[in-house]
Amino acid sequence: MTGPHVTRFDTEAAFHKAVDIVIVEARRRIDLFDGQLSMPRLDHRAKPLRDFLLADRGHRIRIVVDDVQPLESRLPRLQSVCRDFSHAVEIRRTPEESRQLADVSLLAANGFGVVRFHRDSSRGELIFGDAAALRARSARFDELWEMSESCSVGVPLGL
Repeated sequence: MTGPHVTRFDTEAAFHKAVDIVIVEARRRIDLFDGQLSMPRLDHRAKPLRDFLLADRGHRIRIVVDDVQPLESRLPRLQSVCRDFSHAVEIRRTPEESRQLADVSLLAANGFGVVRFHRDSSRGELIFGDAAALRARSARFDELWEMSESCSVGVPLGL
């Protein structure tokens, strides 16, 4: 299928393929909402995210989570990207009243995105080059971004 479209999926393999597609196709900005940082293999995507940031000095990543502790304790590669590109990666923590949200989304500013309807399910959709289809998801992310508070990722201290 060519041209802008939305494709539904219901397997882990299709979800992982969709995430990889969005990261490769992304331009300007990537927005990640994963309250529990439960996206499987998220730490293994640190290199493509690093490559995205290296491709253009203007590229940015915005991440919204419920708690940064999983990033600090389970995702060392992603934490390294956040530390090395602190000028280009911003992390915010959701307010208490929004912590029941269970979906996961990875959205690119140029009309690509992947949405997992519930973090414990394989069901979701890949939005491929369709800015109109992504508009509502992007607006929801922006609203969540605005109501969330800025936070920092701890850096291990040592000699």
